[in-house]
Amino acid sequence: MTSAYLIVIFTQQIEANQSFYEALGITFETGQHGDGPIHLSGKLGDMVFELYPTTDADKVTQTRLGLMADNNTTLTESDKQQLNSIADTVHPFDNGQTYLVMTDPDGRSVEFLY
Repeated sequence: MTSAYLIVIFTQQIEANQSFYEALGITFETGQHGDGPIHLSGKLGDMVFELYPTTDADKVTQTRLGLMADNNTTLTESDKQQLNSIADTVHPFDNGQTYLVMTDPDGRSVEFLY
């Protein structure tokens, strides 16, 4: 069986993306591997989620990410309002969950289910 352990996002707007993904609940720390670039690293469930700076526009892709609040996450009404305010579309489900589609600062489509 194969499972994912790492997502790396290359960006020319690292601070804007840090703020965007922190609003979705990812906490970042600064990291560096050997002589590699200083980057941001956080946890997304059991996966490592990293933001790498780049000056190469070709490395910034139109990847679509799907994220979900875990069962241990309690979103306040204020949290939900903030998420809904940055969403391109908001889709409430009959079961009480909400599915958002939003765009990060580099134009990537990000789905978020809470």
